[in-house]
Amino acid sequence: MRDTKYFGNLINERQTPYKIREFEERAIAQKKFRDKGYQLYIIDDNYAVARVKNGKITRYTIVGNMDDYKELYTNSRDNEAVCRQALYHGACLLTRRAGRTIGLGYDL
Repeated sequence: MRDTKYFGNLINERQTPYKIREFEERAIAQKKFRDKGYQLYIIDDNYAVARVKNGKITRYTIVGNMDDYKELYTNSRDNEAVCRQALYHGACLLTRRAGRTIGLGYDL
């Protein structure tokens, strides 16, 4: 079992249990939540964020279980606020600078 890194309560590592093709087949896109090449998805009751380039998914990460995410990571019960937070969280995990993933941190 690998050691999972956390930033507060948020998972701070990329989780990719499916191949990209499997992810594309199973994930349901949340059309409303998209920002600069990143798209929020729901797969098996989990929030997931994918980097989309030219209409194709190039990378993705599972952010967390939907119910746990709503309960632990935000004070809002508003679904839109939770989805925006999940999109930002996933975008942080998928962003690369100088060939390295920046992850979550105060220096964003």
